[in-house]
Amino acid sequence: MENLPTAEEFALSDNWEKVIDHVTITRMIGFARMHVEVALKAAADDVSEEHNDALRECILNSYPLTNIK
Repeated sequence: MENLPTAEEFALSDNWEKVIDHVTITRMIGFARMHVEVALKAAADDVSEEHNDALRECILNSYPLTNIK
């Protein structure tokens, strides 16, 4: 996986026209985690009935939320 910037690095980079405060950065991180969790659950729910629970668990654990920082 390529080296992705943290939310703070992204928010404080030249990609933003104004300074973002710590509260906003924390909220961005929470927003990203929420969307990753929903996306992983949606993908796991799409697994057909013939597949086992191990595949669902593999999907749910495919991207660690600790990577979102």
